[in-house]
Amino acid sequence: MPAKLVCPPGRFTISTSGANVRLDGAELVLDRGRVILSGSCRSSSAWRYLPTTDRWLLHVVARWKRCHGPAIVMRARFDPTDPASCTRLEGILRTASGRRTRFIAQRVPECGNELREPGEQCDRQDGSPFGRDCCGSDCRVKPGGPLVCDLRRGFPCETPDQTCVTTCGSGGTCANRADVDCGASPVCDCSGEVTYADLRRV
Repeated sequence: MPAKLVCPPGRFTISTSGANVRLDGAELVLDRGRVILSGSCRSSSAWRYLPTTDRWLLHVVARWKRCHGPAIVMRARFDPTDPASCTRLEGILRTASGRRTRFIAQRVPECGNELREPGEQCDRQDGSPFGRDCCGSDCRVKPGGPLVCDLRRGFPCETPDQTCVTTCGSGGTCANRADVDCGASPVCDCSGEVTYADLRRV
């Protein structure tokens, strides 16, 4: 988990617990320094946006003078325990009368939103150490480009004849099992979570 979680803008779907503010299924849009709640809540400026990097810094705070009736203040944060990071917001909507409604907002998957999500091999601006030129506009790795795997975030290699060759504490690249020399040890992942026999010694 990064010390300071910074996340790109995007669209989220809200689910609430409680009946004070009914927003189940509503769309929350984090834009560049502004927040929009679908329905009668128009765009509002918000705090914790970093314009130099086009990122939100862990928390999002916004206020609407009128939103589904009375004024609403929203305080939310990205869930730091989420292994995918930046895909889930948790927060509270508070009305002028003091009533509070807890909510969860899940990011709507979208190719090109700077986050690798299920079904994508890469994202065009995901900060990959292999560079953006390897990722196509369809979020698939271009021919000849390395397929990045990350077992902790749920991105294994796509075929059973490949294994994820990693470096400690980060993702790695997919390689044919038969080409990986594990030496004398059956463990090829420094986390110790993936074990298999050294096929060169079988």
